[in-house]
Amino acid sequence: MTAERNGAPTVRPRLVPELSVANLQASLVFWRSLLGFSVACEQSETGSACLRRPDGAEIVLREHDGAFELAAMEYPLGRGVRLRIEVDALAPISTILSRRAWPIAEPRTETWRAAGDHETGEASLMVQDPDGYLIALVERLGERPRQGQEHDS
Repeated sequence: MTAERNGAPTVRPRLVPELSVANLQASLVFWRSLLGFSVACEQSETGSACLRRPDGAEIVLREHDGAFELAAMEYPLGRGVRLRIEVDALAPISTILSRRAWPIAEPRTETWRAAGDHETGEASLMVQDPDGYLIALVERLGERPRQGQEHDS
């Protein structure tokens, strides 16, 4: 699926999570100020906003309104779901989270996985948003010669 942005074709994600949130404004502060998203569209009549990161990740936030809620909306929301967001660089986000004293659910880790005759690596850390959704921020580290079995470092 392609769209035009500033006259250039872009590829739109085929999956965009839509999260129910208790307070749209509080969630916007987290997603924009801490994770680097910007508002692509906002609909005050529905209490929702579409957010996008420069590296392509998209998400929709919608204030609780009773629609599509199949069970009680109790903190932490999103139990059993981890949102994985690939970012170009993890360090700037980690610095912002640290400066704001935002709790880190899982500190930065590096993981290398066998892929044929080489390994591919990624660094990640996890945080929870104001509604308790678990977010894994991931930076790809590239490839290196294979060093043995899959391992974390």
